[in-house]
Amino acid sequence: MPKRTKNRKFKFLSSSYFIILGVIILILISFALAKEILRRREINQQITQLKDEISRLGGENQELGNLITYFRTKSFQEKEAREKLGLQKPGEKAIAIPQTIQGEERASVLEKNEEENLSNPKKWWLYFFESHE
Repeated sequence: MPKRTKNRKFKFLSSSYFIILGVIILILISFALAKEILRRREINQQITQLKDEISRLGGENQELGNLITYFRTKSFQEKEAREKLGLQKPGEKAIAIPQTIQGEERASVLEKNEEENLSNPKKWWLYFFESHE
């Protein structure tokens, strides 16, 4: 009797059912393994992206810290008070410098200056005999 059970086991292991079952199990394991490999790759990419973002934000944080330190300095506060609020130290005199004029405004200012430099008879002549726009 023991030989028969041995033959049955051997026969089952060499049967086509066992081979098909083994191939199916192997395919399922392969899919699970491939899925796990893809998941790990995505996780590693996310980790890399997050590390890059951490370093970028750390740099921005450092820049903002430097900016805050600069804003707290006496020289910055003095500069802002002078420029934006028009304040000055005791004994100082402020001078207002006009901004440059561009385009059509500049042309009209130049015409007015030229007209102001003309003599009075010349202005009357221009007034009566030149065309006005």
